[in-house]
Amino acid sequence: MESSNFQFTSSILNRQNKRKTKEEEKPKGICLGTKTKNVYQLNSRSKFLSSCSPQSFSFPDSIMFYILKNPTTTKLYQKMIQTCKYFFIKNPIIVSSNFPCSLDLDKWCIGKTRFDFSQLICKFWITEKFNFTPILTKLYKCDAKKVTIKNQVISLNDLSIFTKTAEDIYFERVTVKNFDDSIVPFEKIFETFIYVKIFRIYSFSTLSNITSKTFVELLRIPHFSHLQSIYLNCIPDTFDIEAFYVYMKKNKTTKFFLIFDYSISARYKNRLEEIVDELLSTKVFNYKPPIIFYDGLDGEKKFRLFTFNLNIV
Repeated sequence: MESSNFQFTSSILNRQNKRKTKEEEKPKGICLGTKTKNVYQLNSRSKFLSSCSPQSFSFPDSIMFYILKNPTTTKLYQKMIQTCKYFFIKNPIIVSSNFPCSLDLDKWCIGKTRFDFSQLICKFWITEKFNFTPILTKLYKCDAKKVTIKNQVISLNDLSIFTKTAEDIYFERVTVKNFDDSIVPFEKIFETFIYVKIFRIYSFSTLSNITSKTFVELLRIPHFSHLQSIYLNCIPDTFDIEAFYVYMKKNKTTKFFLIFDYSISARYKNRLEEIVDELLSTKVFNYKPPIIFYDGLDGEKKFRLFTFNLNIV
């Protein structure tokens, strides 16, 4: 149903240029775009609106306005826009399981259609996977279980659109800020994703939102103990390694992939090496052993640590 809706609404925005010139002059179908030199441009809304008629509903205008502005499910919205153009005109939303996009030279495309997304008037409702950050500001709702965000500075409030459904989260070079422009602590970000199973953060610089309180605060979050795996890199030496070590010895659920920042102190590296040596010397585990890497870790130890983790379920 979602796939058919995406095709339906895409036809509203684009004309495939397969009709004859005479057919194009007729007010058939629903279309907002024409093809010129392989670049699609939005038509004026007047062409689309010319085939619409005034509507008279049995409900008062105030109720109809509330219904069209607050669809509760994608199925309901799909039925509404397929029944009457009025609902799409007043609240244009494209529903899709993901966003089937690609990059053609310097232009984003849907299929083979090139778009300037800044010119689109519609919003998007993603139901399964979100991985296209250029439409971040145009999201109406996101029910995706898998969320990928890259190269963004985003407010904690804007992030909330993902937090009620996301289970698999991947951030790459993402900064989350409060309304006062301060950096949101890592544990506060994690806490908002109440159904998270896999959490991965990839950074090119030290994770400044990890402090000495981070891990202790994570332990106080109920869904942290249900996490399947977590990946963090560029971890600073403010991370409470001793609190983590105590938890590590009784953790039977979560797989930890911890890569520490190159700037950590020599003393901190020595403690990490002690933990790595203990892991490598353990024959039988009654907990899930973590993968711990840091700059200066012996190559053979790194290889052994990685390979023996592959053999542990």
